[in-house]
Amino acid sequence: YNNYIDIFLPANELYKVVKKIKSDSTPLDQPKNPDTDITFQLYSLLASDEAIAEMRRLYEGGNYGYGTAKKVLYELLVERFVTERERFAYYMDNDDELEAELRAGEEKARTVAGRTMQRVRERMGFR
Repeated sequence: YNNYIDIFLPANELYKVVKKIKSDSTPLDQPKNPDTDITFQLYSLLASDEAIAEMRRLYEGGNYGYGTAKKVLYELLVERFVTERERFAYYMDNDDELEAELRAGEEKARTVAGRTMQRVRERMGFR
């Protein structure tokens, strides 16, 4: 269904995805129901309580468009995930570094799994 937002997309592509979020046809000057709006719901997952209350006030007050709300959501996504987006871009541009990180993770997982399996064998009586 393609009903997700890939926060690791390049900024211009991420903005296009956010702009495609479904909204109703309530006119700009009319109040909007934040409880039924997907953009507001997504914003509420990431924003501070104060920011959520402010956006709710704007929705319910009218003269606040879905396009503006989507722009604010986009800006929040970029701001909230700036570190993760930079790290992702770094590893996508540096294959050797990515492989080194994956190898380190593999070794760590192997060590933890080995200890776990040893405990399982001991408890089952397979020393």
